[in-house]
Amino acid sequence: MISIDKLEILNELDVSNTQLLSTYEGMFDNEMIGFFSRRMVNFSYDSPGLQKKLIVSFIELAQNVGYYSADKQNDFNGKIVGVGALLLGLRDSNVFFCIANKVLNSELNVLQRKCELINSLNREQLRELKRNNRNLIPGTNGGAHIGLIMIALITNKPLHIQYFKVDDTMSYFIIYVELSKKRAATDNE
Repeated sequence: MISIDKLEILNELDVSNTQLLSTYEGMFDNEMIGFFSRRMVNFSYDSPGLQKKLIVSFIELAQNVGYYSADKQNDFNGKIVGVGALLLGLRDSNVFFCIANKVLNSELNVLQRKCELINSLNREQLRELKRNNRNLIPGTNGGAHIGLIMIALITNKPLHIQYFKVDDTMSYFIIYVELSKKRAATDNE
């Protein structure tokens, strides 16, 4: 297993005006997802709208890492789960998190195309894509990744993704989610 270097990920992001609240590197199992979901409540206690969007966004992406990361480990129950990294922080008046995991280079183009498609669609088209993807088998070409569609719907912003090569077979895939405390407080969706 090649470790995901959180500092390397930070170097790939614009971290000006950023305060890191939490970092994590390891298995994305149910216990980890539950722990960080509870922590995120503390960072958004003054805005129920932000709290819901932050937690739902995080769970969607964390589950994607657990299911699809090319780097796997056995959890304490012997279940195979994905490995990745998480950065959680504050930037200006926003809460953000960044999730990174390894993907096979052979699958990177498909993932990039899915993200480009998601970013090209309006809200109604995203909802239609989500409905259509629910009927596809997860992991099939063109299908599932409903979590990525949900992030675009929840944040009402294009997906902010980056990737960089680890070696000839693997790349890091990074997705960055930032939610405004001010905007989330007024959103009703």
